[in-house]
Amino acid sequence: MAASTTARLAAASLVLALGARRALAQVYKFDDVDVPHHMTLQTHLVYYLSSPGEGNQGPAKVTFELAQIKSDGSDAGMDHTYSGLQAFVIPLSGFSTFTEKGISCTNPSTDGHGTPQAGKLLLDNLSGGAPASYDIKGPKESTVLTVNLPQLKNDAYVLVFSNCASVAREGIKVVGTVSVRNAHGYLPAHDYPKRVFYAVMVVCYTVASFVWAVAAIKWWSTLLYIQKGILFVGILGLIENLSFLILYEVWNQSGIYSVAISMVATLCYAWKLGVAFQVLLVQVVFDPAVGSAAEGENDTWANCKLSVAVALYMIAEFNAKVVQSYRLSRDLKLDTILLNYAPVVVMSLVLYAWANVALISTTAALKERGEKHASALFHSHVLVIISMIGGGLALAVELFDPTSRDPDSWSLHWVWADGVRQIAFLVLFAGAQAVWFPSDETLGYTYQAAEGAQPEETIGAVLDGKWDDVDDPEEPEEGSSLQGARVVEPAVKAGE
Repeated sequence: MAASTTARLAAASLVLALGARRALAQVYKFDDVDVPHHMTLQTHLVYYLSSPGEGNQGPAKVTFELAQIKSDGSDAGMDHTYSGLQAFVIPLSGFSTFTEKGISCTNPSTDGHGTPQAGKLLLDNLSGGAPASYDIKGPKESTVLTVNLPQLKNDAYVLVFSNCASVAREGIKVVGTVSVRNAHGYLPAHDYPKRVFYAVMVVCYTVASFVWAVAAIKWWSTLLYIQKGILFVGILGLIENLSFLILYEVWNQSGIYSVAISMVATLCYAWKLGVAFQVLLVQVVFDPAVGSAAEGENDTWANCKLSVAVALYMIAEFNAKVVQSYRLSRDLKLDTILLNYAPVVVMSLVLYAWANVALISTTAALKERGEKHASALFHSHVLVIISMIGGGLALAVELFDPTSRDPDSWSLHWVWADGVRQIAFLVLFAGAQAVWFPSDETLGYTYQAAEGAQPEETIGAVLDGKWDDVDDPEEPEEGSSLQGARVVEPAVKAGE
């Protein structure tokens, strides 16, 4: 791929990842858009519409609310008449045939006052149904127009912006919106099933997080880092799925795509995946209760490396998720998708390799010493291997999502775009809960004075506000406070 092509793809993906505000749901916002060059047209957005029989809000409707202005913000219609600007919502199948035949405009004419008028885009015998059209004028002359689309089945429509003026005119921009409402609301037809999916996911994460919190609270002081991390992951998953559910409900009812809610949902999605890696690696590599086999690695540099790796992975996941959400509406090509998923693949491989190496070495060391956590780490390693396989499958499904302009492919879009990854993670999350469920075998160590011992006989106890002087820490002096103390293992059971 040429360097210039790669640069253009990277720039396009960055714009989308930062939140392109023009294509919001089934609403396209013309935000000071420059008019096309005269005798040309532009395409802006693809609308995915369900058949009129799939909802209770009647046939699909398109609402135009557009006006032309000067670049300095003044009313273009006050100083001169610049006719020939039009917006269309056209069946995508018909538009493809139309462009193959070539673009042409009607001949210029005059209005009733003798004022010259530019021609209009010629759309005779357009296959796929008649388009909805709107003449774009100055703000003083513009009106809001709502028309029904002559649509009888699931179909994709494209928003077209044309300029049939015979002369170029500099300094003219267009502002306003073009919105399309389905029979079921404003959600695109392929995204409509996601409402039910995320509602089910909210219930699953609520139950899983509640059960874990109830089981963990009585053991809280002796829980391992990974056990507390599992609760945090569950809460992030709940917030993520609840945010997506609210996003789709608000979007469907009002046509408003809330960028704030979308950002919260996508951030929690990336954060959840990053924290899952982090809690495992911190527990295995850095926690002395389990990861003592990695002695020497528990330093600032190692922690810094882990933090940077997890942060880069989260950023990559966030970017890929945002770009994927624009895949169908902006008709993004596979090379753009691959470019944005490449960092996810790289950082996933780095973290999986780190996790596998750490689990192998730590589990082996704990087995040699007969430590109680060896079994939990072994089963965690099994989950990591399953996660690698499931993650690879989910990534392949997202990259090669078979959803296309063919309406027959829309009903399963939620599976390819969200379902496989979300369900796989939920299953692995439940598996991690089963492996690390709080019990005597999975808790950390605590310390307790020997039965009948006095405070001055316990390791770490301060005698009369100061430590005894000990010449040789390996051989305490007679009467030292270090004599007569012992470590009690395992952790004290609740209720004792």
